[in-house]
Amino acid sequence: MTPITQEVPTISINGFGSMNKVLNLLHITYSRRPVKLVWTSEETQYHYDALRWEHQIKGWSRAKKEALIRGDFDAIHEIVKIERKQREQNKRKSPRSRKNIGTM
Repeated sequence: MTPITQEVPTISINGFGSMNKVLNLLHITYSRRPVKLVWTSEETQYHYDALRWEHQIKGWSRAKKEALIRGDFDAIHEIVKIERKQREQNKRKSPRSRKNIGTM
């Protein structure tokens, strides 16, 4: 699970959210115990930068997230290359049908 930045209890308690968000996060994760924070970053200065970074990570594959947790940035780049190559191959296999513009 990749919780959103504003739901992390330390951020919520420090003024970025309400106590209700903290309790909601605890409720969501209760059945998934034990929950362990496996990665964090001090790279962002502003809250909206953290949200943007988080949104990007949420779209990543599990393999890329695991590489990030390990701190293996070379593996992330290799995974990106593999995913890009697979997308290109899929495009070649199933080309989109083009509609003839102006004909009915």
